[in-house]
Amino acid sequence: MRGRWLRAIFVVVCVVSVLWACSHPPLASSTPVLSGGTTLNIAVRPVPGTLDPPYLDTPTEWTLLMWDIDTTINLKCSFNNMAFLVSTTFGIAGVEYVAPGAEFHLGDHFFKATLLFATPFESVIDMYNLPNAAVIPYGDFLFAGVSLDATLRFGISTLRWTSVLQDINFPNPGARYDPPGWPSGEPKFYGLEHQQVEFGSLVTLSTRIAETLPLSVQLGLGARPGSISVKGYSLSGRADPGTLFMNVFISGITLPCPWCSGPVGEPSIGISARFEPWGDPFWRLTGSVSLVLFEIARMSTSFSLSNTGINWGGFSVSIPHTLGTLSVQLDTSGGISSATLGWSYRHQFIFGRTRGTCGFTGSWTADRGVIAMGYNLALNQALFSSSYGLSYAWRSDIGLAFSALRLRFTLNLSPVQISLPLVFGRGGLSSFGISAGYVF
Repeated sequence: MRGRWLRAIFVVVCVVSVLWACSHPPLASSTPVLSGGTTLNIAVRPVPGTLDPPYLDTPTEWTLLMWDIDTTINLKCSFNNMAFLVSTTFGIAGVEYVAPGAEFHLGDHFFKATLLFATPFESVIDMYNLPNAAVIPYGDFLFAGVSLDATLRFGISTLRWTSVLQDINFPNPGARYDPPGWPSGEPKFYGLEHQQVEFGSLVTLSTRIAETLPLSVQLGLGARPGSISVKGYSLSGRADPGTLFMNVFISGITLPCPWCSGPVGEPSIGISARFEPWGDPFWRLTGSVSLVLFEIARMSTSFSLSNTGINWGGFSVSIPHTLGTLSVQLDTSGGISSATLGWSYRHQFIFGRTRGTCGFTGSWTADRGVIAMGYNLALNQALFSSSYGLSYAWRSDIGLAFSALRLRFTLNLSPVQISLPLVFGRGGLSSFGISAGYVF
C-alpha cells in the first residue's frame, strides 16, 4: 500500500494542530476549551466450521474468530465564537479517514468548513462467505471532498448555503467497487488518476408565508441533496455536474370546506413543485390532501402533475391508537392494495434500587399475517446498566421465526464508559465485542 507513513503523519499533524491551537488561542482574551472523546471498539465474530465431507459450513463449538479493532478520535478546541475540529478513525486496515474542520459563529449566523481525506474501501464477500470491508488497491490516502456550509438567520427566515468540492468517483464503502467500462476479469484499482473533482452548491430558504404556512425553496447548482460517504464518515451534499433544479415546498394549507362539520375535519393540502430545465419531465407538481375523520382516523390521497400527464396515487387510511396504528392503502380502482397493523407498548418500572423499561413491538400484514415481533428490556442500577432484545422476523420458507437475541452490558465510570455487546442468531453466537470510550 502506498503512502502508509504519509497518512499516519497526517493524522498526527491534525491532532497536534488542534492541541496546539488550544494552548495558543488566537485572541489573548479568549479562554480555550478542549472537548471531544476517543473510543476503542473491538468486534469479534465466529467463523462457521467446515465439515469434511460434504464441505458444509455450519456452526461448531470450537471455531476460529475474526477480529475488527478500530479507534475513533474526535477533538474540538473552542474559543469564544470559533472552534477547530478534527475527527479520525483507524483500525486493522489502517487509517480510514481524517476530517479536519473549523466553525465560526457570528450572532445568529453559523459557518462551518470541513475537509475530508480517506482511504477507499469496498464491501466484499470473503473466503468464509461472510461480508467484509476491503481496501481497494492502491490503497492511497486520497482527497474525498470539502464542504463549506453557511446558515444565516433573518427573523423567521433561514438561508442555508452549502458548497461542495468532491471526488464524485470516490468508491462507496457500502457497495462492491465496479467502475463502468473496466475490462472484465482485470484487477481493479483506484488512485489519483481515477478521481474526478467537481463543484456544486445547494441553497435552501426556509420561511413562513403565514403563522401556520411554512415555505421552503431549494436551488441546486451542480449539486443535489445527499451525501458523499467514506468508511466511517460522510459529508452532506452531493456534487452532480450539469444539475440545475429548483424545488418549492408548501405544507399546511387549510382548504375551506363548508360541508366539513361534525365527524369530518377540514382538509389540508401540501404541495411541492420541481423545475429542472434539462430533466424529463422538466417540471413536476406533486401534492397530498388529507382530512381527519371522527377525530381519530386520517384519510389522505396524493397526485402528480407534469408535462407528461397526471397520476393519482389512490387513498390511504391511518387509524392511530396508543397501542399501535392500522394503515390501509386503497389503489386507484378502490380496492385494498395493502393493509398493515403495527403495535407497540412501553412501560417504566422501579424495583428497589433498579430502574427499568420494558416493551414490545410487532407488525401484521393482510397477506402474510404477523411478520415481525420484538421484546426489549432495559435495566439500570447505579453505575451498571444492561439491555436485552429478542426479535422474530418473517421468512419466506417458514414464516415467522427467531431472528436474534441482543444483549448489552454497560459500566459507566464517568468520564469512561465500557460496553460489552453480544448478538446470538439462529446459528448461535453471531458477534460480540468490547467498546471503551472516554469523553471530556
